[in-house]
Amino acid sequence: MPARAILRVRSASTPGRSSTSTTTTSRSRVTARCEMASECLAASGCGTRMCSSARSPAPMNVAAARLTPASLTAPATAASAPGVFSTSMTRSKAMTPVGAQPTPCGDRRRTDRRPGVRDNPRVTATQDLRNPVFARLWSVMTRNEPRELRRHREELLAGLSGRVLELGPGTGSNFPHYPATVDEVVAVEPEPYMRRRACQAAARAPVRIDVVAGVADRLPVDDASCDAAVASLVLCSVPDPDRALAELHRVLRPDGELRFYEHVLAGRPGLARVQRALDRAFWPRAFGGCHAGRDTPAAIAAAGFAIEARRSLWFGPRTIPSPTGPHVIGRARRR
Repeated sequence: MPARAILRVRSASTPGRSSTSTTTTSRSRVTARCEMASECLAASGCGTRMCSSARSPAPMNVAAARLTPASLTAPATAASAPGVFSTSMTRSKAMTPVGAQPTPCGDRRRTDRRPGVRDNPRVTATQDLRNPVFARLWSVMTRNEPRELRRHREELLAGLSGRVLELGPGTGSNFPHYPATVDEVVAVEPEPYMRRRACQAAARAPVRIDVVAGVADRLPVDDASCDAAVASLVLCSVPDPDRALAELHRVLRPDGELRFYEHVLAGRPGLARVQRALDRAFWPRAFGGCHAGRDTPAAIAAAGFAIEARRSLWFGPRTIPSPTGPHVIGRARRR
């Protein structure tokens, strides 16, 4: 039975009954139907909340959404930011009014936006960057990451504070590693499946994380509104890395910090030739736009950042050289 049908409560009293009896009976009916609605929510997708499309579930904490008779009569409260899933939503006691549409993750049609997050006219429900096969493959790959990769993520994010923008968080693998000194993370993810998975990861994160729809060449964030930005295994796959870096430069405050962790062009000429050949042949089409042979540190410096620290490393099997083995991790300052 749909939840909306369950929640309908007859407001008119039955003729011939006393007001006390009518009130007691109505409350009993409301309580019973609330319990049925709660059980329905828990059974239909493990406490998920549907987005504007039936194919796009966004997570919701069932315990926080437990229906009560008071919640049916309480006045509607202002909803959270458009296109934003925030960890604070799981702590909210306010229910979506009966008959109203639930707040979808990634829907930017709402008007009560969070400060510093703006509408992105280029991103709509039909303009998401969809890579359904690679998105699910990446989700499986990041489900049980090796300890070495988790250490790299901790190194990348150590010491961050204030408001942080993360470009292309994927399924939210960085979220557990943000330090408590971070006030808020705005995570911009264009792929719908990954965005839904990132919403779920945001609910478990130690800091507040808002997952929003957006593309790298036009970030839905105000100018100079972030203290730091994070690019982690994403600049290899953006269509225009120069435009993406220009956008990161725009949203950072003066002297803002860019943290980057990317696989890059190899220093060995032989492997670099293999990387470029794969990029021309099939690599980007097979792996969600990923390019094996981008010289990301050079692009960062050309975009108006001063690289303050960088460390080159190899991640992956060493017996057979991988085209994505060479990595770099570092930080740069907005000039």
